[in-house]
Amino acid sequence: MAEFFNPTFREEPRNKLTAIIPARSQDYLLDWLESTGRLILRDPSEQEDRYRLSENEPLSEIMGDLDMHALEEEEEGDLEE
Repeated sequence: MAEFFNPTFREEPRNKLTAIIPARSQDYLLDWLESTGRLILRDPSEQEDRYRLSENEPLSEIMGDLDMHALEEEEEGDLEE
């Protein structure tokens, strides 16, 4: 049988405890993004305003033209199949 070199795999005896793999920091990706200048911080007030409804704008305009009856019929048709 041919042996292949793969450094990610290693053989450990069954009767011995395996070595613990050290955990990486959970912030590693965020640190990398910040160090490369790819992390864009947002203003918290900007985020709140993005999802706030205007008093003059009805919810139906934001949601678009939804025909709930047609959606229910489509779901019922999917269940029957």
